[in-house]
Amino acid sequence: SPSAAALQACGPAGAAYQDLRKSSEALQSWVSAHPLDPLAWGLLGQAEELQGQRLRAIRAQAEARAALGDVGGAIDRLRAAQALVRSGAANDFIEASVIDARLRQLESLRRQMTAELRSRFALDGPAHTH
Repeated sequence: SPSAAALQACGPAGAAYQDLRKSSEALQSWVSAHPLDPLAWGLLGQAEELQGQRLRAIRAQAEARAALGDVGGAIDRLRAAQALVRSGAANDFIEASVIDARLRQLESLRRQMTAELRSRFALDGPAHTH
């Protein structure tokens, strides 16, 4: 990231970038304490995207989907993030590790949800219409 001196030399644009970084840090703290806040995750994704942090942006988008209950959408976003890492376009090892772990969690959750639905369907039987 640019140095403070370089940002000051950019005038208003540099100040805006610093504000954006501070906003990202505040949002990151917020979602750490409130992981089910889809709006905060969405805003964090936008802020990371504006800073060129594509991998972090995609993960935030995935977390926003998960917070809304869209596990499939979250999994799709995390797989997109993995593809970005594999392509060499992103090389943040720590973020990639977080993405891998979160993807495993959500895939496990989806399998669990699917098994519960199958079990419920088997117990209740198909709906009968007359």
